[in-house]
Amino acid sequence: MNLFIAIKCMALVIIVNLSIQNVIAQSKKASNASELKILEVVDISDKQLQVNVEYNYTGKAGSNDTFIHAIPVASDGKSNFKEVDIEKVPLKSGINQVSLLITKRPKTEAFTSESIKVCMMESRSLILCNEYSFEKSWPNFDLPVKILSFSSSESKVSKGDSVTISWQTENASNVMFGAHGSEKFQQVRKSGSLTVGVDKTTTYTLMVAPMAEKGGPVKMETKALTIDVPIDPVIGRFTGNRSAIRRGQNSKLSWEVYEAEEISLNGEAVTAFGDKIVSPIRTMKYTLEARKGEVIISEDYVVMVTPFGAPALSDPFTSIELCRSVDESGESYRCISSDGPFTSDDKIYAIVRIQNLSKAAHNLKLTTYNSFDGEKWIEVHQENRSLPKRDTDGYLEFKLEVENTGEGKKKLEFILDGNNATKSEIAYCIDCSRMWE
Repeated sequence: MNLFIAIKCMALVIIVNLSIQNVIAQSKKASNASELKILEVVDISDKQLQVNVEYNYTGKAGSNDTFIHAIPVASDGKSNFKEVDIEKVPLKSGINQVSLLITKRPKTEAFTSESIKVCMMESRSLILCNEYSFEKSWPNFDLPVKILSFSSSESKVSKGDSVTISWQTENASNVMFGAHGSEKFQQVRKSGSLTVGVDKTTTYTLMVAPMAEKGGPVKMETKALTIDVPIDPVIGRFTGNRSAIRRGQNSKLSWEVYEAEEISLNGEAVTAFGDKIVSPIRTMKYTLEARKGEVIISEDYVVMVTPFGAPALSDPFTSIELCRSVDESGESYRCISSDGPFTSDDKIYAIVRIQNLSKAAHNLKLTTYNSFDGEKWIEVHQENRSLPKRDTDGYLEFKLEVENTGEGKKKLEFILDGNNATKSEIAYCIDCSRMWE
């Protein structure tokens, strides 16, 4: 009997001990449980709610998929995830207070929520939810698209340099970027940057499309910025109608200059497009200079003055030139290497121009004279030439080859149709280049 009582008492003690341990374990588990309390719901606007909560998180913080968020709940008990954007705030260990935003998405259906549910999530598993009764109507609306910024790292660069263009947009569904006037626009991120090379002044455009109803009209927002590439001055042309003249003759200089701030010809200010008749008494170099900022460019044109006087011309002769060769590509003959200096091996050509000449046949007598002192002339060659036939009266231009009679000072005499009143002369020299020095 005593043994039975002893065994019964021992069993009772074991049961009591187990009960005490279970109570302690339940108490400990309750003390480690996370807690959540909704403090306040603030109706910021018809598009947005702010939910202020306090929570106690006893788990391990620091993971991206451990967060707290708030969501509106409709009368049918369904949470409206598609119509709103929710803010997921990472959980922190311990007791914390946080504000959670709920924002209505544009172009989504209007609805009415009857409560706000706040949930704590851990690795896609629900830790705890709490619901707060709060009725709100969420209307349909459009968020205006905005270009918050559109800028470049440099606004003025040199040709071939690169710049970084950056932009920020808001509420955009599509963003396009490209150079103004180009068909090659590219789709880019809603906010970002690109590095582009610039060879000339270029205007870049950012085009932003808002989120819109399918098939509805789209109003693009655009902004433009210009990268300036200063253009250096350019001398497009600087030439003269005669690169060699005789004393007393002239040459007409002409020029075209672009993108210059200041232009000068041998130090004298001139216009960008112009011409000037010059008659130097000795060989002269003409310098055309163009300046823009610190950039200066120049080109030279030399007018050579030969050691002979101008031809002695009588009517109807208007011009006589002597050349080493003749350019026949244009509408009229152009003398190349005018007046030489000639050597005994050169071919010598004369370009002759006569005005008011009848279309009848004409004869030209050419006589070459030689001189050792420039005063006494001795005839060394004579020939007669028939002039080219023409169908009309008027102007005649022709070339002919002149007999090369060797070293010495020369004079070439022209007489038309045996009429001494038409006598015209031009002096030159063979193998006497020292006269140009």
